Amino acid sequence: MGSTNTVQWINPNQGYIVGQDQSKYQIESSKVDVIKADEPFPIDFESQLNNLENLSSKLGNLVPNEMDDVKVAYVPISDSGKIDYENIFVDGKKPFKYVHEWTANTGLQTDGKLLVINVDCTNAPSEIDIEGCKVNDKGPGAWNPIANSVIWNFYTNNNGSISTYTGHIKYSNGLGTLLAPTAHITCVASTNGSVIANTVDHAPCEIHHIKPSGSTTVLQETVTCSNTSSDDTDDKGNLSISKYVVGADTGERTFKFTVQGPDGKYYSKDGSASDTETVVEVKAEETVTIKDLPVGEYTVNEKTEEAGISGYGLAVTGTGKVTIRKDSQAIVAVTNTYTKTSVDVKISKVDAETYKVLGGAHLMVIDPDGNVVAEWDSTKNAHKITGLKPGVTYTLRETKAPKGYDVAADTTFELNEDGTINTANTTTSISGDDLLVKDEKTVDKTVSVSVTKRLVTVDGQVIGAPDATYYVALYSDPDCTQRVSDVMALNYKNASVSTVTFTGLKKGQTYYVGECEADGTSYLANVNADGTLYTVDFSDGNTVEVTNNDGSKTIYFDNQFEKVPDGYYKEGELNITKKLVGGDGKAKNSSEIFYAGIFSDADFTQLSPDVSDNIVPLDLAGGSEVTSQVKVSIPEGGSITLYVTEVDSEGNPVAGAASFKYDVSVDNMQVTFDDDNISADVVITNSENTPEVTPTPTTTTPNTPVTQSGSTTKSAVKTGDSTPIGMFVGLFAAAAVIAGAAVFFKRRKK
Repeated sequence: MGSTNTVQWINPNQGYIVGQDQSKYQIESSKVDVIKADEPFPIDFESQLNNLENLSSKLGNLVPNEMDDVKVAYVPISDSGKIDYENIFVDGKKPFKYVHEWTANTGLQTDGKLLVINVDCTNAPSEIDIEGCKVNDKGPGAWNPIANSVIWNFYTNNNGSISTYTGHIKYSNGLGTLLAPTAHITCVASTNGSVIANTVDHAPCEIHHIKPSGSTTVLQETVTCSNTSSDDTDDKGNLSISKYVVGADTGERTFKFTVQGPDGKYYSKDGSASDTETVVEVKAEETVTIKDLPVGEYTVNEKTEEAGISGYGLAVTGTGKVTIRKDSQAIVAVTNTYTKTSVDVKISKVDAETYKVLGGAHLMVIDPDGNVVAEWDSTKNAHKITGLKPGVTYTLRETKAPKGYDVAADTTFELNEDGTINTANTTTSISGDDLLVKDEKTVDKTVSVSVTKRLVTVDGQVIGAPDATYYVALYSDPDCTQRVSDVMALNYKNASVSTVTFTGLKKGQTYYVGECEADGTSYLANVNADGTLYTVDFSDGNTVEVTNNDGSKTIYFDNQFEKVPDGYYKEGELNITKKLVGGDGKAKNSSEIFYAGIFSDADFTQLSPDVSDNIVPLDLAGGSEVTSQVKVSIPEGGSITLYVTEVDSEGNPVAGAASFKYDVSVDNMQVTFDDDNISADVVITNSENTPEVTPTPTTTTPNTPVTQSGSTTKSAVKTGDSTPIGMFVGLFAAAAVIAGAAVFFKRRKK
């Protein structure tokens, strides 16, 4: 746009130029002026320029800061009349290495906003020579997506009074709109955007929004001065349409486009023209080229009503106008960006200790405005909630707990656009892609006494029983002859420890704990079914008194066996530690629940039956590290080798799986237990945002999909407590007599 404008170059053989609005513009060779041949298009240029001067002043008053929709860059002009690109700093960074750098750096960035480049000409001479720069990593050949997002504003500052620059600007290779309403602009090369000035001179290049001299008519869009008359119907070019999709899997879906030429006709894939609408179909990541189209400006639009996906928002970029020139190919790249507008999640109610799914709880999901968006009663299956919004923090609330459980406290969760859980903004426990509401069992508030018994050998080796039952009771006398409680069974199922709790007891009363037969007859020593002698050892005494209401006490004792009974086994301890590391290499807190799998084979196909738990929950519970201990059955006189890796809640290895978002490394993956090695430690580390590494199998763990280091941990035999064992020598010497006569050391209840 300019108050005067003269064409600097023209082909004298060219009869007229066709404008964007299809009007014809005559070339008068004597004046070399552009005159509109059709009806005039009146515009009050003086008024428009005054308004633009005001706009320039307002933009000049903006300071470089971050606004919601505008980004401002400050660029001073030196007294030599040039931009010193090497010393420009934007947002604390130096976007250019060299003057007029078009290749190495990304240049200025719009960050999705309107970029105002305030060019301070206060110290500039009356004539300045400006060459544009990269914007969003795009040079002069890619102006179309940038021109409407960038304004170069030329102004001066006189003691805080901002006014537009009134000198002469030689301008070339700019990306965006040049705003200098009172200046004289000479476009030395392609302007790559609108030029707004008082006077505009232009060379043989693309011209944007110019004002013809001596007339009140205006050329609305781009006019290209070329050596070929636009009359020539033999001039042809090609048009390629490339399709890209972001944010969704569209499979084999085809996308439909209309291509409308300068003659108003629609063009199909084979280049044929039609007066009625026809479509060109293109698949994602494919390109269709339409050949031999008449030169001129075309409009390419996508039929977005057929491109939508349920549950997603759609934004289309790259469509619009494109110019086809002789013997060249115009390129249109159209990108469909899909954004999920609703996501789903599964929620389960579980026991906080065993993670067993519980029914009978009443749960609800509440949005930030307090609205209940979902409400249900839990069952034995996970409950799926649909229609949630990504990026919104929801509250998960339990209003009624299953029988025997306490109501859980409120937790929060947030979902990402891809439906995954945003762990950084979630306090609800996470298991894989599911959320877990954990309930603690209701604690009995009456006076109670818990009794825990452990099975060991005389040398302190912990042993386990595959299936055994012993009995215990409370008595009112030290000799345990006057029973005052029910007889309770201590059951062992592949375990070395068992606990029972006596409730409904009296505050302040003294009780004595005794191991007994099923009928309540207490004893201090006994023999197992295979004849193995064991004694009852209350190392801290068997007396207990609860002195306060709602109180409880715990008594511990051991059965010490002369040897490992038939069918029993030595028990090892396997400690599994889970660590979570963020993309910055530092420990990361999370509410996620991970799982370790313990296998009998190196290929991780058979979960081991020789451990107390072969799928081990590792609940970070808001932290970055947790350790769980698993009991291991060690065969008498033999050994057992186990293989540990990360699994899902069903026991399937997750390392390398596309659905698992962490890299997995396991330290000490293979462990062996025997008489000399009764404990081992395994560390599983999950790291996020690290490059995927293809592991190298080892000879001991072929085809292992995780990183392994270390070897079996060896520990000395544990000797238990320091209780003297000399007292047992006499007992063991008489063991055969005791067993043969089936005479037990008992104090019988009368």
